[in-house]
Amino acid sequence: MIKSLTALRGIFILFIFLHHAGVYPGGGAMGVVFFFVLSGFSMTLGYHENVKRPDFNYKQYLTRRAIKFYPLHWITLFANIPLILMSTLHWWLIPLFFVNAALLHTLVPIQQIYFSFNAVSWFLADILFFAVVFPFAFRKIVALDNKQRGIMMLLGLVAYSVIAFISFHLPDSVMKGIIYVSPFVRLFDFVFGILLGLDFLSIKEKGRIWSNEQTRGAIFISIIAIVVVLVVESVLLDDKITLIAPLYWPLTAVLILISALPNRINLLENKMLIRLGECSFTIFLVHRLVIRYTNKLIPIDNTILYVSFCLVVTVGLSLIIDKYILKPITQWLTKRNQQSMIARS
Repeated sequence: MIKSLTALRGIFILFIFLHHAGVYPGGGAMGVVFFFVLSGFSMTLGYHENVKRPDFNYKQYLTRRAIKFYPLHWITLFANIPLILMSTLHWWLIPLFFVNAALLHTLVPIQQIYFSFNAVSWFLADILFFAVVFPFAFRKIVALDNKQRGIMMLLGLVAYSVIAFISFHLPDSVMKGIIYVSPFVRLFDFVFGILLGLDFLSIKEKGRIWSNEQTRGAIFISIIAIVVVLVVESVLLDDKITLIAPLYWPLTAVLILISALPNRINLLENKMLIRLGECSFTIFLVHRLVIRYTNKLIPIDNTILYVSFCLVVTVGLSLIIDKYILKPITQWLTKRNQQSMIARS
């Protein structure tokens, strides 16, 4: 991952945290769009050569993605059980637990399902869905010329508009399950990221990427301005309208593209932001649990103190989980997978 984009992940995960902490209402919707588009962009840059190869091993690729996502999900899923035991238990939570554990709970637009247990795990379920379809979607998109991609984008926007229009006439929980959570609808964000990645690679191959001292200041100001406008946009939009992902696409696209340029911007080389970005998935899955446990066990009336406490605990806990739990588990599973592949070959 390009360092500057990793730092942006650190910034946007803070926006999502502030959303769930109750001090930035629009931060969640805007932040999720950024992460989904960036996911398509990053996977395109990272896998564009391998996926096109005739000997591409889909099973090996998917196993690596599963190793990356499932251990983190299961850790936070089990950490949510005490919270469930503190509330009313229902028999349907037992089968739902296994659906959630498999990261299949976003396929049904029912709030008790897609926001079950650790509610924010819906994001990871969608990311895994994108990983499953990426090789197939990427090959189809690469086979299209620029005109065909433009038509595809136009048809996609029309389809998205129809889905949004219909969803807005449904109950709010169902509407959110379709327009905000459903992996089939959020696939629009991901595909937009793939197209963005292909454009970036095309520009890079033609030698049109520029980098010098004179442009560095302009790029820095542009990045700050875009982030500010995105924040203002997410704050001013109506609660329902803020869920419309394409409203954030243009600025998100420009932000990702200029941040991916080989310009050394101090803000985006900040070690703290980069470290936050590196463990952003863990922060995403952990922060909601920290907030819920804090509300249950340590009531704090002062907003600044409450947000600061939750943030410090979230970041500290995420760093510990990343280094001392996830890293050893991932390394062990990766080693086992490699040994299994060698044995079969």
